[in-house]
Amino acid sequence: MSNSLELDARLQRCFKVAFPDVHESDIPAASTASIIAWDSMGTHILLAVVEEEFAVTFNHSDAGGLNSYQLLRAAVERRLGDEPQAD
Repeated sequence: MSNSLELDARLQRCFKVAFPDVHESDIPAASTASIIAWDSMGTHILLAVVEEEFAVTFNHSDAGGLNSYQLLRAAVERRLGDEPQAD
């Protein structure tokens, strides 16, 4: 994925599917602290939607650390190969 704006648009649509009550303008700053529905079930729903949208996979151990839009966005980028991996 070379287009950062496209990635954001797609990821924001995933958030709208998982958390329909969240206003679009709030999504880029979203976290488990700011979205009440983003509990363990919300995380599973969100990750399932993201996995389907981007054809990537997350293991169970990934879920706990993906607690904000920005962290999830970075994880998707890494899985798509657009961001260099730190060794």
